[in-house]
Amino acid sequence: MLQLLVALVTTYRYDGSEINAKLANSEADILHDAIKDKAFNHEEVIRILSTRSKTQLMATFNRYRDDHGISISKNLLDAGSDDFQKALHVVIRCLNDPKKYFEKVLRHAIKRTGTDEDASLV
Repeated sequence: MLQLLVALVTTYRYDGSEINAKLANSEADILHDAIKDKAFNHEEVIRILSTRSKTQLMATFNRYRDDHGISISKNLLDAGSDDFQKALHVVIRCLNDPKKYFEKVLRHAIKRTGTDEDASLV
């Protein structure tokens, strides 16, 4: 998991709006195969999530959903409950729509009384 987190915070990420549809298609297949094989900690998965622009990732996630009939985040939830898989799910949700994700986290925190330091962000 450390490799994923380090890659996310240290790798340069292109911030432009250009999309390569062919790349989105091939990387959607790579991500699907990794989830199917439960190879979440695969170098290619980490490389894709940590280096692609957010626009390119959105194209990849949309292609994933179009090709496989399920969103990548929902497919990750259905794939099991391994800690690395949960981290990937959070990463993808944050990349996909950070505002929506953190609204959900805050909503769950506010609904509870007291504090829960051990609560998961998933």
